[in-house]
Amino acid sequence: MVAADPAGAPAPRIPPAAAVLLAFVVLALVNAVFIATLDGGRPPIRLKHHLVDAGHLLFVGATVGLAVAGWRRFGPRHPRWALMLLAALGVALAFAFVREDFAGFTSEAGGERGGPVLLAAMLVVTGLSPALVAFLAGRMAARGTRWSVGAALAGLAVAILNGLVLRSDYYGVHLVAALDAATAIATGLAGLPLPGRLRRAATHRFAAAWLVVVGGLSAPAVVLRPTNGVRTQLARVEGAILVPILARHAWTAQRSDVRVPVELAPWFEDRRKGASIPATKPGLLPDDPIVILVGIDSLRADLFDKPESRERMPRLLELQQRSLDFTMARSPGARTITTWSQVFAGRYVSGLRWSGDGNRLSIRDDRTPRFTDFLKKGGVKTSTFVSYGALGKRGLARTFDEVVDVKAPEGQSFALSTDVLPKMLEHLEAPHDGPRFVFAHWMDPHYPYDANGGTAKARGKRKGGHYESFLSEVELVDGSIGALWDALEAKGLLARTVLVVTADHGEAFGQHDTPYHTVTLYEELIRVPLFIVIPGVAPRRIDTPVSLMDLGPTFLDLFSLPTPSSFLGESLVPFARGETPHLTRPIGAERAGTRALVLGKYKVIVDKGRGRQEIYDLTEDPGELRNLADELGPEGARLLALVDHFFETHAILK
Repeated sequence: MVAADPAGAPAPRIPPAAAVLLAFVVLALVNAVFIATLDGGRPPIRLKHHLVDAGHLLFVGATVGLAVAGWRRFGPRHPRWALMLLAALGVALAFAFVREDFAGFTSEAGGERGGPVLLAAMLVVTGLSPALVAFLAGRMAARGTRWSVGAALAGLAVAILNGLVLRSDYYGVHLVAALDAATAIATGLAGLPLPGRLRRAATHRFAAAWLVVVGGLSAPAVVLRPTNGVRTQLARVEGAILVPILARHAWTAQRSDVRVPVELAPWFEDRRKGASIPATKPGLLPDDPIVILVGIDSLRADLFDKPESRERMPRLLELQQRSLDFTMARSPGARTITTWSQVFAGRYVSGLRWSGDGNRLSIRDDRTPRFTDFLKKGGVKTSTFVSYGALGKRGLARTFDEVVDVKAPEGQSFALSTDVLPKMLEHLEAPHDGPRFVFAHWMDPHYPYDANGGTAKARGKRKGGHYESFLSEVELVDGSIGALWDALEAKGLLARTVLVVTADHGEAFGQHDTPYHTVTLYEELIRVPLFIVIPGVAPRRIDTPVSLMDLGPTFLDLFSLPTPSSFLGESLVPFARGETPHLTRPIGAERAGTRALVLGKYKVIVDKGRGRQEIYDLTEDPGELRNLADELGPEGARLLALVDHFFETHAILK
């Protein structure tokens, strides 16, 4: 029942405009809890986190509250008009901010023709959610105080869940979810009776005045650009709904004079029309050589340093002991298709032409020559074994002479190394004249860890969750590495085979709020193993930082072919001769909206999508926990400017 005053009339309720502001106060309190739990950041910076985030949400709450007050004063009285306006605004918001989140899924599910229709349908449904929430919460509030409290608590639950799911990605979905939560809370609060002492003061005019005051006091948080430390930490809070919007549309990078160190200067110029780099001499390959590149999905470099993982991969450890072991290798990306596309083309993400987005990202329209193109021109037969569709039909495989598609067994997400290896061995056994290059990407340790019909996943659940499941699939790929080595040895092919084993990226298990991979460029995702076994070359541990971008020049050099100057890597072949060359190219990594460079002891990350600018001293802080972007002052500004300068120099539009 609706509460009544002593005279029997219904008690005055919280004005809707004030209820809206209170709803955003609740969102700010929820965010405050998440901010308080963030690791890193000294207490003064954390106080700034609270102030900036609260300012953002209070400004939005005051603005929306004033709009509600204006509608109630001048708009149509019937609730359906308000719901229709809310629905229209929600759909417009979804099309503006949620499109990127759904585009990949809808194009995958609907195909080229049905994808746009499915995307539009999902955006409309998402956009209608605030109006639907307002309608349902309004019906609940009309039933009495208890139901009003229930609606508000439901909104609170949505706000809390919004900060716990889909971490570090899908900012448009988080934005809509936050608005749904605020709508439910505000509608529930508007159904509650006011305490007696507030009834005289809580007029609509009084509430509007408060909204103006709150909006004015909170406006500086929106207008002023916060420090790097504040932006970086707030970007980790999914309910900080204005951070991604301001990062994309209002915050601009601080400009600084770009002073490029002399030895790096050649790499900060457009290199596409420069002279090719000749192969080093003398050659190392025997007659009719076979070069095999095996990429293992999600294999972290630090697995080779941990006792609990080392005992699970004895054959990989044997290979490490037989190889040139590059202990400081980094991938140029954190996603399979972007990593291998960069490696084969010798250029970073922004220097290639992409089509599609989300899960359907494709490079088939890009015409940048791959190193396999140059191998073919040099008389090398090229073959690839595709167990992951993105590496085949989306364009990477088009430059190979031979493409073998390996289908996933029923009930399994990907074909495993045990499915791919027999076809590889069959190919290697077949008679061939001349040099060969073979590439295979083994998907075994990739989420959802469903190898062998779920055996690894089930074992992981029994013993220790996702990480245990991951290690179970590392065991599988370890066995395949051993089987490949044993087969090459049994067939007498080791004497003329170069075997390169690496990973496209690592895997995160909660580090930097990240499950799995794709969404960041921190060390747990881009540090990878790199083992190169060359007949007649003694094993050696090499601590020089290298990049998988160096593989293209390395393969061309091994086959005594020149490397195009456009390739942004350098040959590692001199290491095989016992030398320790001084490599000058920057080591970079890139994903959509995020760029990283390793510059000496510093790693610099610029995330334009969320407004993050980060600098870490990897010698003192290998876990990348202390952001020095604010502390380094002008030197930090110079390092950040170098990142943008490097990638923009080599961007596709240049």
